Amino acid sequence: MMGADKHKNSFFIKDMLGLSSSNESSLKDRAMDALAWAGAADLCDLSPSELTYPDSKRVAMARALVMQPKLLLLDEPAAGLGQDEIDTLAKLIKDLKRKCAILIVEHHVDFVSHISDEVYVLNFGKVIASGSFETVKRDPAVVAAYLGTDSDTHGGAL
Repeated sequence: MMGADKHKNSFFIKDMLGLSSSNESSLKDRAMDALAWAGAADLCDLSPSELTYPDSKRVAMARALVMQPKLLLLDEPAAGLGQDEIDTLAKLIKDLKRKCAILIVEHHVDFVSHISDEVYVLNFGKVIASGSFETVKRDPAVVAAYLGTDSDTHGGAL
């Protein structure tokens, strides 16, 4: 239920007397629904230190969903994951795209190709290309910045 505080109505006296359980029950239901969505309902009784790295990523996605964001920012969500976990994460993100806008910073190109509607490529903080993944991956500026050019590898005196 961590992460749902913005939706919790807090009334000091009711909270002290334990009378605000319906609000907490609703949040708990939403949290459990989000964990089930992320395939992590079986993890609800574990402490964060007991979670594997891939499980912690799924729990974080569920926690974000409980907040009902309009825009979700994800910083390298595929980092440190194996291919099976990346595939699972891609499915979650594709499903989540129907609920909110998502901005992802990611270097895992295959992952980006499967989940993105629009891609922006930055080089030293400047946008050098934007559009569909297929368009951007062929952009000469992107190829030069990330793969180099023949003159970069074969230029100059031998």
